[in-house]
Amino acid sequence: MGTSLISFNFIEKARINVYEEFPKNFELKRVFTVYGGNKEVRGGHAHKKCTQILICVRGKIDVNIKGKDKIVLSDPSVGLKIPPLIWSSQTYQTDETILMVLCDKKYDENDYIRSYSDYLEIIKGS
Repeated sequence: MGTSLISFNFIEKARINVYEEFPKNFELKRVFTVYGGNKEVRGGHAHKKCTQILICVRGKIDVNIKGKDKIVLSDPSVGLKIPPLIWSSQTYQTDETILMVLCDKKYDENDYIRSYSDYLEIIKGS
């Protein structure tokens, strides 16, 4: 299962993004925001069980998937779904960029795979 883009409802007249139609089997458990500056790199990890949806609510972010694919997020009505066991990092392309992350699991440090060599071993075995 790979990453996928998700479109959310944008009410143009009111200029409101509505986040309520989540992917099947995604139950929202946690939301957080990350603030970044131009060329700042964040992420650089994978999750064992957590699925995340990344939404750039301000600015522009390049999301690097497994060091190969690049997806640009700059529209707050589009989210990128990242399932478990997908290595990704985010490069903020503008100052004062804001990334909102929706998660289907509560925070658990043991869910993180922070070493790329550990990640390669885990996906080799799955």
